[in-house]
Amino acid sequence: MSIPLYKITQQYLSAINGLIEKENDIDYQSISDTLSAIQDEFDHKVLNISAYLKNMDTDIKAMREYEDSMRKRREAAQKKYDSIYKYLKNNLIETGVERVYGTEFNVMIFKSPPSLKIEDEDKISSDYKTIDSRLVIDKKKIKEDLLAGKEVEFASLQQGFYLKIK
Repeated sequence: MSIPLYKITQQYLSAINGLIEKENDIDYQSISDTLSAIQDEFDHKVLNISAYLKNMDTDIKAMREYEDSMRKRREAAQKKYDSIYKYLKNNLIETGVERVYGTEFNVMIFKSPPSLKIEDEDKISSDYKTIDSRLVIDKKKIKEDLLAGKEVEFASLQQGFYLKIK
């Protein structure tokens, strides 16, 4: 039966703590054998979990490639759709035909509601302008200041860990 990694870690830490507590009456050979057995089991478990992670990583990469492929296919299909849609619409406009009736569906063309197109922004008077101000926190500058040793009371740098499996 397989022991979970966290239990092996607990056993390893308990063995080391036992060493610290029994400083004077230590049987070095039994402690060494115990730590060695736990270390071997720990190493084996870490390698198995790492192999599982590598497999998952490969699956994720394959999924990402498939998503990219599907995105490209969707974009190509959308481009083709847009082109044919525009082609049909332009030909209906050019001929002046507003409706075509069929057995499965009907095709009709309508005028869209008017939309605004700004010709020259420099000529827009202040009557048509408003100020849109937003507060933006410059996190990059804060990080640079902290890295340079400057004390910033409202922020701190956090150091994390990441796992790399080659």
